[in-house]
Formats: sequence, C-alpha cells, structure tokens
Amino acid sequence: MPSADPNKMKGTTSERAWRCLSCHLLLWIVLVTVAAGDLVTKEVVFRWLGGPADGVAGHGVAPRTCVVVDGLLELHTQYNRGAAMGILQGFGPVFVIAGVAALVLFVAFFARSHRRQWVLHTGIALVLAGASGNIYDRLSLGKVRDFIHITLRVAGHQVYPWIFNVADIALVVGVAVMVLSWLGRERTARSAARQAPGRRGDVRASRAAGRPRR
Repeated sequence: MPSADPNKMKGTTSERAWRCLSCHLLLWIVLVTVAAGDLVTKEVVFRWLGGPADGVAGHGVAPRTCVVVDGLLELHTQYNRGAAMGILQGFGPVFVIAGVAALVLFVAFFARSHRRQWVLHTGIALVLAGASGNIYDRLSLGKVRDFIHITLRVAGHQVYPWIFNVADIALVVGVAVMVLSWLGRERTARSAARQAPGRRGDVRASRAAGRPRR
C-alpha cells in the first residue's frame, strides 16, 4: 500500500490561512475595525439619546428618537435581552455560550481555509466582529444595545420593523459574503470538471499522433 508523500502533505498544510501572515492581517484589521466601530457607535448614540430606564424598550419607558432621514432612517435606542427581532427574551446566558462557541468555530474555519480565499476570510472577519460586539454587550451589560431603525414603508407596511446595531449588520453581511465565496468556489470547481474530460482527450490524441505506425 503506497504511503502518503510527506512533502505533498507539508505543502498542503503550508497553504492554510493559519500560516499566512497577510491572511491574519486581513482578518484582524477587519475584525478590530468593525468591532470597534460597533462599540463606539453604541456608546456615542446611547450617551447622546439615552436608553430606556428600565432596561427593556416597550416596558413603561419610551426611548428617545432622532430622525436621520424622514421616512427612511432614525436612531431609536433600545435594549434587547433576547435574540434577533427581540425573540427569546431572558435567554442571555444561552446566547453568550452560543456566541463564544461560534467564535471558536469560525476561527477554526479560518485556520483550515486556503490562504488565497480572501473573500471568505473577509466574511469570517465580519461575522467574528459582529458576534464579538454583541457578546461584549451581553457580558458587560446583560443586554444588547440597538439603535438603528429603518422606518421605510411600502404599501403602508413597514419594511423592517426591528431595531438593530452595527454588529448585526456585520453578521448579516459576513454570512452573505461567505455564501458568495462558497458559490463562487463551487462554480469554479464545476467549470474545471467540465473542462477536464476534454483535456484528457486532447492528451490521448496527442499521444496517439506521436506513436509510430506499424
């Protein structure tokens, strides 16, 4: 039984993102920049507008509002002890554990990815930044600070009624970027697979043409 080529295995391992300095730079620059932007915007907006006194919007205290673009965007401070769209209120510790587990999973995913998958690495960095920003809020405050409110209405219905933050945007965009990276990779693989039989046929034809006639 033939044994694995150690040089080939070493080359494969060396192509992983974990051993690539530029991959780490991209990951950490995006992660730190977006996470810092999330925390800074939360701090600035909540200091400026204040937050609900009882800690949960819609329970006796109306948060202050600042209209940015009338009919489109406003700043509306709100605390969220649950998940996205305000569901599962009171499960903060569960979300912290799940968030930390997700951080470990995505770091491992980055480490095992190929060094040239910079689009995928950007998506992973955005997801890590978004998760880190909201985990920080849950650990330090016991709740997440939200303040971005889309007020656009179409046919009398509000397009997106929930209030969110920069971390949430990073999570959504990061997942979208990762999906696009995977789709692009699958498309490239299918294209290469379709071209492979033709290449093998060309090789066989060239070899046959080069054989001397008997």
